[in-house]
Amino acid sequence: MNVVRAAQAKDRERILGICRDVWDGHDYVPRVLDDWLANKEMGTLLVLEADGVVRGLCRVTRFSSTEGWLEGLRVETGYRGRGYARDLTEASLDAARKMGFMSVRCSTYRENVESRHILESFGFATAARFQLFERVLRPAEISEEGLCLGDQVFWVQGSCFFRLARGLLPMGWQFPSWDAVRREVGHRLRVVCLDSGLLVVDTCSPGTTLNVCLWDGRSDAERVNAWLDGFGASAGYSHVLAMVPQGHWLQLVLPDLGWTAWNEPGAPDVFVSRRSLE
Repeated sequence: MNVVRAAQAKDRERILGICRDVWDGHDYVPRVLDDWLANKEMGTLLVLEADGVVRGLCRVTRFSSTEGWLEGLRVETGYRGRGYARDLTEASLDAARKMGFMSVRCSTYRENVESRHILESFGFATAARFQLFERVLRPAEISEEGLCLGDQVFWVQGSCFFRLARGLLPMGWQFPSWDAVRREVGHRLRVVCLDSGLLVVDTCSPGTTLNVCLWDGRSDAERVNAWLDGFGASAGYSHVLAMVPQGHWLQLVLPDLGWTAWNEPGAPDVFVSRRSLE
């Protein structure tokens, strides 16, 4: 018999075991698991038990009072294809409704065709498409010359990046709306304005990778890239990641600036899906 319930501290080792082979051992869930188990105000972690043994998990994260995020859907290797992912998705949507959300979103990688089909069957529709780029940060001195730091709301909302991202702000693999970001996690962001360049980074990016949330201003791309080196290194990061919305000029420019795309340039590989709960 299958049962989906709230995760407990006793489930920790089983969850770690399920995630051990995900992304070739580089899954992010083990890094955030203790926080997920302890911080129940910001989300609900669910596990699926089959015959008394935990075989899968999924988390519903709170972006705002009306906006939820589904993440961390995992099913143990050897137990996939049994409908466990569908059971977890259905239970997550029920939990999101109980938490008062009006909508939920989630992101999937392009090779995860099964998850995308499951989401479509539950009424999710693609809201935005992104391409993932990353690179190693280089040691550099950070210069504040010519920079204006602050909450430049007008420039963010008027940027090409913001428009192509459909009003979402990438924070790693999470994509909250700009309204949710300003209300809930705006203190984590650093907005950098150059002559014609605009950059937003998440100063509380988990692990060793700095997340770029927004980047515009093609003529100042090299200066922004250099600023990332100085800031990232000074903050203790070793890598930087950018989710670029489909159709943005960064898809063509970043490879020339030392960034690596996970797939061929110009092809989206991260899909953000949305479902209304109203």
